[in-house]
Amino acid sequence: RLCHGDPDAPEARELAVRWFRLVAQATGGDRDVHNAAYAMFSAAAADPAQAEHIPGSKAIWDFIHAVVERMRADGQEERLLRAARGEDQ
Repeated sequence: RLCHGDPDAPEARELAVRWFRLVAQATGGDRDVHNAAYAMFSAAAADPAQAEHIPGSKAIWDFIHAVVERMRADGQEERLLRAARGEDQ
């Protein structure tokens, strides 16, 4: 339900922080692996033939991307980076 809401909502921003934290755990905190995974999933989400085979839906990927972009525009990228490094807990 949240993915159809406001990307500026506090709940959406907390979701993005949790998302970055989980990605950090999955990638061992390796930023290069994180970036490669992000690029791979972004490309797959953009391709209808591949999108049906990745976890989640295009709506979820698009929503997370929108939240992250708004957080970056609001100067909150460091908060995401701390989560990605596991330093926000």
